Amino acid sequence: MRALLKEIAKYPQAMVYAILVHVVLAAVLLLSFEWTDKPASRPKVDIVKAVAVDEAQIQAELEKLKKADRLEKNKADAKRKAEEARKRKLEQQALAAEQKRKAEEARLAKLRKEQVKEKQRKTELEQKRKAEEKRLAEQQAKQQKEMQRLAAEQAALEQKRQAEERRLAEIEAQRKIEEEQKRQAEEERKRREREAAMHAELAAEQARMEAERQKQL
Repeated sequence: MRALLKEIAKYPQAMVYAILVHVVLAAVLLLSFEWTDKPASRPKVDIVKAVAVDEAQIQAELEKLKKADRLEKNKADAKRKAEEARKRKLEQQALAAEQKRKAEEARLAKLRKEQVKEKQRKTELEQKRKAEEKRLAEQQAKQQKEMQRLAAEQAALEQKRQAEERRLAEIEAQRKIEEEQKRQAEEERKRREREAAMHAELAAEQARMEAERQKQL
């Protein structure tokens, strides 16, 4: 009986089941008391037998409960192990997901950093391009201005050359006029000299002839 109590204390569920079995048996016995026509002394014997049978049944039930409890424990252990394995798997998955998330964040951070660098590089290139365009525009404007200055200087030199040519031409024309005037004056002088010589020769011839005539007279 003590072993039975120990087993019941060890397995409280078995005690609950045993109580339920007793209740059911008591209900059956009460019903058998009400429906039987036998003498009152017979149920006592049946009760003793029933109690004995009930203890055997309880023992068998306890065995079943032990087996069921062991199965439940095994199931619980298996479930616990499966749950622990699932938790470990979930933890591993969570760790892998966290690592993947961190790797993705690192990749995105690196990508953003590269994008920032690329943007800065493009900005610098754009600034350099604009500066180069400005420099080329300034250089072109300077060259254009220099070409205009050279063209103006060339035009001024051409005008000066033409003016100089006109001046020289005028000087040359004046020189030719003066030379022509000198030539004409020289010819006029020579002509006068020839005429004067001729007049002098005529006068001398006349004087000779007159002297000859006077001599003859």
